[in-house]
Amino acid sequence: MSSPRVSSLVPQAPWSNGLSVAVVVLVLGLGLAACDSDGGPPPSDLDGMYVIKEMRFTVSGVNNFDILQDTLVADTTGPSAPRMEFFGEDATVNLIYRLEGSDGRSSIAGEFSTGNNRVNVDFSDVSEERRFGGMVPQTFRMQRRNDGNLLEADQQVRGVDLRDYSPGRYGGLTQPVDGTLRLRLERVQ
Repeated sequence: MSSPRVSSLVPQAPWSNGLSVAVVVLVLGLGLAACDSDGGPPPSDLDGMYVIKEMRFTVSGVNNFDILQDTLVADTTGPSAPRMEFFGEDATVNLIYRLEGSDGRSSIAGEFSTGNNRVNVDFSDVSEERRFGGMVPQTFRMQRRNDGNLLEADQQVRGVDLRDYSPGRYGGLTQPVDGTLRLRLERVQ
């Protein structure tokens, strides 16, 4: 004769199974939220406009390509460009710029997340051509400095086609190059 199961001998309240499930879901949810935040500020702390103060692409053995000075045009008809605008409510970001020889502004839309002294920007839904011939990586990490009023990135980038980005300036390059993208942004609003 087999022994009875212990659980069948212990009376259970009708709500206990639902409560157990709720507790497990709550614990898992809090754990995932804690992992996602990584000790960083909420995205709303980045709300605002950041003017690009430096945008440089450096290739080993070749003079630096100062993208900000060489090919981006300072737009004085409205808010400063080139710039990045961060919208914390939905964690989206826009890179707004005007290229030399173009008729108006262009923009690249993406998403961002925050972590401990960093901001991860994701432009993975944007074509390589729109990301300056691949110079702006699909995803990159920026360091937060000065209470989030300064954002900086130094990131290795492979296979950048500077010739496609600006044929007039870099048409002599015969193949894509590897290098480092340096960005520095300051909050103005």
